[in-house]
Amino acid sequence: MTRHLTKKNSTTVYLNRKVAVVLPAYNAARTLEITFEEIPVDIVDLVILCDDASTDETISIARNLGINHIVSHD
Repeated sequence: MTRHLTKKNSTTVYLNRKVAVVLPAYNAARTLEITFEEIPVDIVDLVILCDDASTDETISIARNLGINHIVSHD
């Protein structure tokens, strides 16, 4: 089962700060969903995947998880 990082209020603030998580990834198809599921949606405002030219399904899985900010290095 997949959970998407969605909130009723998109400007969640934790201790008066917005929180972003940057996930570095290289061929992370096997572990990305598990890692993403551990991100606390009540604290984190933005997830950024920084993909280092993965040759597996990392980017596709990230999109299916609802990660919309993807930096891909070719």
